Amino acid sequence: MNKKKSTSNEFNRLKRAVNYANIIGLDVHAGHGITFESAKILSKIKGIKEYNIGHFLIGESIFLGLKKTIKKFKNIIN
Repeated sequence: MNKKKSTSNEFNRLKRAVNYANIIGLDVHAGHGITFESAKILSKIKGIKEYNIGHFLIGESIFLGLKKTIKKFKNIIN
C-alpha cells in the first residue's frame, strides 16, 4: 500500500471514530504528538472538540515565538 492511500485510510478511520464517539455522547480531544501538518489534517474532521497542544506550542515557540506560534495554529484550525 502506498503512503497516500495509507494516510487516506487512517484519515477515514479517524473520521469514523470521531463520528461514532460523538454519536454515543463522547467529547473527542486531539493531541499528543500533534504538529502543524497533522493539525491541518485533523481540522478537516468535524466533531473534534478540543486540541491538547500546549507542549507543541511551547516547543515551537522556541523557534517562532509564542505569539506567532499560536497565531499560526489558530489559522490552521479555523
